[in-house]
Amino acid sequence: MKKILLNIIWFFVTFPPVIAYSQGWEKIEPIFNPPGVYDMTFGTFVDNDNGWFVEVWNNGRRIWKSTDGGLNWNKVKDSTETARPYDIHFIDKNHGWVSGLLYSYDEGIDTGFVWRTTDGGFTWEENITPKFNKLFFFDSLNGIGGGKGIYGTDDGGRTWHEKNYEHLPNLFVSSVYYFNRDFGWALGSYDYSSGIVLLKTTDGGENWLRGSLPIIGNSLYFTSGEVGWLVGISTEVYKTTDGGNSWNPGEQINNSWLSDIKFVNDSLAWVTGDSGFIGLSTDGGNTWGEIESGTTEPLGNISFVDDNKTGFIFGYNNTLLKSAKTVGIKKNGEYLFDDFHLFQNYPNPFNPSTTIEFTLNIKSNTSVSIYSSSGKQITTLLQGEKAAGIYSLRFNAGAFNLSSGVYYIKLQTEQNSITKKMLYLK
Repeated sequence: MKKILLNIIWFFVTFPPVIAYSQGWEKIEPIFNPPGVYDMTFGTFVDNDNGWFVEVWNNGRRIWKSTDGGLNWNKVKDSTETARPYDIHFIDKNHGWVSGLLYSYDEGIDTGFVWRTTDGGFTWEENITPKFNKLFFFDSLNGIGGGKGIYGTDDGGRTWHEKNYEHLPNLFVSSVYYFNRDFGWALGSYDYSSGIVLLKTTDGGENWLRGSLPIIGNSLYFTSGEVGWLVGISTEVYKTTDGGNSWNPGEQINNSWLSDIKFVNDSLAWVTGDSGFIGLSTDGGNTWGEIESGTTEPLGNISFVDDNKTGFIFGYNNTLLKSAKTVGIKKNGEYLFDDFHLFQNYPNPFNPSTTIEFTLNIKSNTSVSIYSSSGKQITTLLQGEKAAGIYSLRFNAGAFNLSSGVYYIKLQTEQNSITKKMLYLK
């Protein structure tokens, strides 16, 4: 696997950029009301401010909402003892749904449910449904649900009607993805998970035909009705060019449980996985590099908003990562960088080394220096004329026999200057 080496400065004069690039991910330290440790794996944002997640993998099973980009979260709904949520889906800041299964401890799984909100989660309408756990809505009324079969609704989730599909024994749909109103796919298993299956629709969900599936899948992403990618319990990202009838394995990735995949454009894509894994492709999913996430917690849903300029990654145990914007933009065949920015070093706090990344929007004489809290210059990591682009440096505090404490990174060009604080803990 082509691992991205973060201890190298990328000089774009010698090595011109080949694709748009997002600056990486910064870990948010969310504040919860009430305080606690929560599973944030299944979450979504609809804009830069409004986001939700539902607890799945613990006993809480509550719904949470943020209105400030993930900094603060308030509980908006408690679950019940028998309700087990499995999915959350919002189409705007008002309309959202949570689906899951209702358990009877005497009889096992009894039926399903869909909770619906039209006011952003302040109130919820509870509906009993067939046994499904994944949702996709086109608008406030029309949607598809998957679980013990595939169903559709035209009244916002109050009632559901079974669609036409191959009735495999004990079919259970685990994921639903739509490219547009017509083309959709459903991942699932049958015969008590001994078989895996892909179902595809080209008529908006009325009829579903069986495709192939090489692995137990967790997530799909399609860029057309024919071209798509699949991740799941595998060290490879699979690609199809015939709508899911056949799949080809890609490059090996250093993670065997991949949770989600999202494309920002035709070339730039992200995947998440176990143990804090984030993968980046800059060539349309053909090759993948590993990006430092700053966490070892399992990572789940990826959510991009604001024309894919802002991204969020949800994870276990209060883990939420944010990507501010894509800084590399292709225009007339050339890649431009529209931001002068110094990113927060990672890890932070650090011992003894940390990574420092920054972007230049124009060619300029540039320096990056480290200072103590008293203003004493410790070292200069970079000095000279640099082209517009993305740069990454490595600072090793151990080489300077520094004591624990606060230090400062200063990025200086002919036009601008930015300073960031970092914490060294021996």
